[in-house]
Amino acid sequence: MADREPYIYQFDDIFWLTVTGTFFGFLAVLVKGCIQSNCTQVKFLGFECIRQPTVGEPETEDLEIALPPIPQRTASRR
Repeated sequence: MADREPYIYQFDDIFWLTVTGTFFGFLAVLVKGCIQSNCTQVKFLGFECIRQPTVGEPETEDLEIALPPIPQRTASRR
């Protein structure tokens, strides 16, 4: 038999980046689902959370978004 590299080295950096990104994206979706649920006790993979969910939508009428003015871009003249 010819000497070959182990099978694990055939996967490049793009593959591992995609796998880890997919894993953390799925984990974020799970956490978001738990936060938005109306459950008072959540148990998942050995973690437990007992909380008081919000009754309704949060009141956002008094919130204001203050954004700084966006500077105008002009074409440079040379």
